[in-house]
Amino acid sequence: VQRGDTAGKIAAANKPADISLDQMLVALLMANPDAFIGGNVNRIRAGAVLDLPSATEAGAVPAAEARRTVTAQSRDFSAYRQRLAENAPTSNVAAASRRAGGRVQANVEDRNAAATAPDKLTISQGNATARAAEEKVAQTRQAQDRSNRVAELSKNIEELNKLKAAGGSTAAAPSAAPAPA
Repeated sequence: VQRGDTAGKIAAANKPADISLDQMLVALLMANPDAFIGGNVNRIRAGAVLDLPSATEAGAVPAAEARRTVTAQSRDFSAYRQRLAENAPTSNVAAASRRAGGRVQANVEDRNAAATAPDKLTISQGNATARAAEEKVAQTRQAQDRSNRVAELSKNIEELNKLKAAGGSTAAAPSAAPAPA
């Protein structure tokens, strides 16, 4: 156990999926009673070496009992912390020896108000014209894409025909290397 570690963090990191956090905490406490100050899962000793309980050991703790135990120990730990806070030494702070003086003015000038333009309301006919323009642009792009595709396909067909014609003339002549499959 490292300084700053909590039993909850250790239990959460090592608990099986079908076991609740409360069951794992109580099983951890039962497996390592000397690792906890006052037998409280909230007061784990730094430097303690823990034996992690197995899934069957953790599952042997009834869930309702584990929840009651953890709730009771949380209340005890809260009371312990409250006692520590009440017993903490208090220190008296000397009164400040400095004084400040001045005057508060209510007249504040907003320089940004004059610089900004007044609000302006514009009434339009809605999004119908904008949509029509967008649709026209989209249709133009589709037509251009189609024509580009047709041109590309025509070029590919042309190249295939050239290859076929070139392949037909080389097929008649004997070849030194076999053609790839």
